[in-house]
Amino acid sequence: MYPGLPLLLKYKIYPMIPFDFIIHASFTLIMFTTSMSLIFYPSIVIILILCLDSHDILFFWVARMVMMGIEFTGTVPFSFVYLHGLIRDSQGRKMSKTLGNVIDPLDTIKEYGTDALRFTLALGTVGQDLNLSPERLTANKAFTNKLWNAGKFVLQNLPDHADSSAWETVLAYRFDDEDSILKLPLPECWVISKLHLLIDVATASYDKFYFGEVGREIYDFFWSDFADWYV
Repeated sequence: MYPGLPLLLKYKIYPMIPFDFIIHASFTLIMFTTSMSLIFYPSIVIILILCLDSHDILFFWVARMVMMGIEFTGTVPFSFVYLHGLIRDSQGRKMSKTLGNVIDPLDTIKEYGTDALRFTLALGTVGQDLNLSPERLTANKAFTNKLWNAGKFVLQNLPDHADSSAWETVLAYRFDDEDSILKLPLPECWVISKLHLLIDVATASYDKFYFGEVGREIYDFFWSDFADWYV
């Protein structure tokens, strides 16, 4: 059994297991016919993290996997290729011990927080490298703090848990029905309408794997519309 299989299944991380034998000599072509390969093969998306200076080799790497998959199974291994660029330093240089510009993620998390680091990395453009700078981390730390403060503000203004009638009134609102939204007070009607626009744009961006665009749209809605104007 693949040693990391339980963890991979738990967190729904699906690697291209049938191709592991290319790297690890202990794996053979039998990987394509085992029950394990039936779990992971075929997949939908392969995520490639660029670890080389040139993009040229990626075509041959992907083409080899496609051809081998068709040869041994008759099906293509994946339908989409998502290319994640390098994480570079603030000056756009590749991180290396020689330059002394390696950014330790654990130190970054201690200083800025996990959410700020994750959101900063999520704002990258697909296929392009991302310059990780203190300015970006600081700005996104402020954004996560604003999320936290707005969440506390909303919770403080909710009815008491024991007030069942007030909760019935709150839960009776239908935010997915146009007629119900139009009956809301003007500020609520406006912000819910903006939220529906955000959902449409974010869904379209997710379908295209534009994760950075999703992050920017959420940032703009929450900071400019919800926090600055509505709250």
